[in-house]
Amino acid sequence: MVGSISIICVMLMFLGACSRKADSDAQRPVIFFAPQTISNVPDLYKPLYLGNLSAEKAEAFRAALPYESISLERSVGSSSNLFYRVAFHRSGQAEFDVYQPKDRHATGQIDLPTFARLCYALDASGFNDFQDQYRANLADNTTCIVAASTGKNQRTVTDYGAIGPIQLWTIEQLIDGIRERVDWKPVRQQ
Repeated sequence: MVGSISIICVMLMFLGACSRKADSDAQRPVIFFAPQTISNVPDLYKPLYLGNLSAEKAEAFRAALPYESISLERSVGSSSNLFYRVAFHRSGQAEFDVYQPKDRHATGQIDLPTFARLCYALDASGFNDFQDQYRANLADNTTCIVAASTGKNQRTVTDYGAIGPIQLWTIEQLIDGIRERVDWKPVRQQ
């Protein structure tokens, strides 16, 4: 009985310590910040972990990102039989072109934190150190091409048969996952 009362008292003290009086004038968001979480994050990407950025700081952060655009193309068989292409731009613009079964084009938006995380994923995976091409000896496989442009240079990695490093596959899946979450608006054909 005494043990149960002690446990209840400890729980009440814990709940009391966790509760806080609401400030009716200004609610501030709770930001959980653990310095050990970002100790290994490159300085460029630390704003992703430090909370909300002002509009001015967000634009400076956007301009500092290393890639102007990141794109992915998927083909059936050889790379000349293009199935779809998706591209994300530093500006927030996104493009999606589907070529099979019929041509369709759409545009959308990608938010700054998502594009920045995509840049960080490319950097952390060693994208610039990948071979230019990975090729399986099998016929009629799929081809995936990931390209990242800095504005001055473009790095392209081709993966025929899905035999590239797991980091490349992760980037491919990440880009496709982002593509699936974009609210695409069809572009009328001229």
